[in-house]
Amino acid sequence: MSAYRAPTEVAPEPPDPEVLALGVLGRRATRVRVAVAIPMLLGGLAFGLVLYMFVRGALFGSIGAHSPYVTGGVSVLPAFALSWRSASWLSRAIVRWRAPAWVAEVAKQHGVNRETLRDFLRAFE
Repeated sequence: MSAYRAPTEVAPEPPDPEVLALGVLGRRATRVRVAVAIPMLLGGLAFGLVLYMFVRGALFGSIGAHSPYVTGGVSVLPAFALSWRSASWLSRAIVRWRAPAWVAEVAKQHGVNRETLRDFLRAFE
């Protein structure tokens, strides 16, 4: 048995610190976006369903009938779309707010240029 590697074996390359740092920032930003989006979307859906029942009752009271597609289009769809847009805006604002601390921490931890990390996080804003 020899202390040397066989010529066919390839030594594994050390991981690139920049790639590791960008991975950490990407996971943090994605975690924030998901943590904001799920409750906002569920809340928007619940609000839309309550609004649906209210609009349905109002239509039955005024004209004695309603069309579920029209009632849903007037109530559930706008409420869900507004919650979707609000979740997107709020998650971007949180990422923008936390970005300086994240960049400083990850740059120090991995020894990477801060400007590169800031540019990467702008994609999540």
